Amino acid sequence: MGRSMSVSVICCLQRADADFFKNGARENFMLKVGLMNLSPDSRRMIFPGSEIHFLPCNKGFGYASVEGNEPIRIGVPIINRPDLIQAEIIKALTNNTE
Repeated sequence: MGRSMSVSVICCLQRADADFFKNGARENFMLKVGLMNLSPDSRRMIFPGSEIHFLPCNKGFGYASVEGNEPIRIGVPIINRPDLIQAEIIKALTNNTE
């Protein structure tokens, strides 16, 4: 029902083990992202069945998989001053009503 109502859930975790995702829920995520150097266990949990060779990743880099496809290497912006964008985030969340 969530998809039909355009509801999206964002989960951010330090560990993606079965304690947090019972009954294979990890398999149902449309986008999975693993940043920095993932342990072999973390790679298997986040990207099960992947056949690629994972390269070492520095801060701001990692791997992403969309709709179960093979993971690709990605880079994400590092926000060093979140206070500079806080007003824009609030404006976007309130639909410019304040």
